Amino acid sequence: MLKNFEEHTTHPDAIHDQAGPIMARINMRSSLNPILSRDLEVEFGLGGPALRAVIHALRETGHPICSSSKGYFLGSREDVLETIESLGQRARSIQSTVDGLRLSLRSMQLKPGKLEQMEMF
Repeated sequence: MLKNFEEHTTHPDAIHDQAGPIMARINMRSSLNPILSRDLEVEFGLGGPALRAVIHALRETGHPICSSSKGYFLGSREDVLETIESLGQRARSIQSTVDGLRLSLRSMQLKPGKLEQMEMF
């Protein structure tokens, strides 16, 4: 099983090198004219996971990059709040899936200590 998929597909130097130019492209966009992920991928020669890693890094450093089904854009305060809510819903959904998988482990026979190891996550 591949763990930390995006770390395996995106070198930190690539994130740093692409961050400025990608931010410049997103800076030109609003919620009325977002840029599609695939357009950024083609323009910068990146795959989806690599582009998401760059977007993630930019957001972590305080850039108000928002997203919708129509693409990425520089967000207003309201846009940022909507994106935070959307990401929070996704995080809760992923956590619910993790919880369900942990529940399934209880019905499986595991070697002693395996379930305890899994509860760390």
